[in-house]
Amino acid sequence: MRNYIIIGVAVLAAIGIGYLFISNGENPESNINSEVVEKGFFNVEPEQEVVQTMFGEKVETRFLLSSELGFESDVKFSIKTPLIGIKVDFDNSAYFVSKDGEKVATVTFDPMEEMAVGQHNMTIVAKSQNTVRTFFMILDVVGMDEVQIDIENYNFEPHGLTIVQGTKVTWYNKDDVIHSVTAPDNLFDIDMQRQDYASFVFDEVGTFPYFCKPHPYMTGTITVIPRV
Repeated sequence: MRNYIIIGVAVLAAIGIGYLFISNGENPESNINSEVVEKGFFNVEPEQEVVQTMFGEKVETRFLLSSELGFESDVKFSIKTPLIGIKVDFDNSAYFVSKDGEKVATVTFDPMEEMAVGQHNMTIVAKSQNTVRTFFMILDVVGMDEVQIDIENYNFEPHGLTIVQGTKVTWYNKDDVIHSVTAPDNLFDIDMQRQDYASFVFDEVGTFPYFCKPHPYMTGTITVIPRV
């Protein structure tokens, strides 16, 4: 009889425990987070392809994110191009795009150091769980008064440059070979010895390509805009 009583108590205890699990809704399987499958895809449209600002002045640009075919998920941005001397801030770490909705992402560029002056070709990536969008933009940081271009490793850096009318541009030859800074229309033709430097003041508005005579594959472009 004693054994029957023990068995009965055990059965009642097991039933009670099972009832507690059911009443609390604690199904063991409910603790397993099923991965949400991303549907559809998103599109991204930049507000502008060329973003221009003056050295020392912040500039904002925006990207319009839109849902297609029921897409609903987070989208994150990253810039794959190193932007030396420029602080980059997105207003959010990720952007939630609702189903059939739209979202605006804003990025701020802050050129904080003189080396930021020049035209920067940027590769920007927007990515969700299953969708990746890659696009290209130009950040043009305009220089004024005095600007430096380095000749190094057989390159003009920055390769493309926008300046304000009346700005003095100084080229520094950091290579151990002779270079030149030569305009096709002979506006300027400067021979550059090793570790040498030379300057030219751009008083006319326009676009001025130039090259190196000993190394014609070395080219650069200076765009001069009116002084306001």
